[in-house]
Amino acid sequence: MEQDHSEIYEARLRAFRPWAWYLLAWLVALLAVPLAVMALDPGTGLIPWLVPALALLALPALPALRRVATCPACGRFMGRDIGIFCPLCGTRLRQKDKAGE
Repeated sequence: MEQDHSEIYEARLRAFRPWAWYLLAWLVALLAVPLAVMALDPGTGLIPWLVPALALLALPALPALRRVATCPACGRFMGRDIGIFCPLCGTRLRQKDKAGE
């Protein structure tokens, strides 16, 4: 008998959407801000402090990212290869393959 935790996992994905936008904005800032500082004022010593400061801004999103990558059935970290089923316990995580159907 197959366990179906797709509703729980889909709710986790919906709850993660604001964090995904946050991480996208963080990535843009991580790339753009140091380049802008170097272009506008190359003589300042801000760059060694700027990149770690921007890296610290990613910390609030890490627990949400970890929660999305955790199986609702077995509670283990699934890694980056998340599909329709949990790669560790085989529990159904999604109703259907959105890419293939």
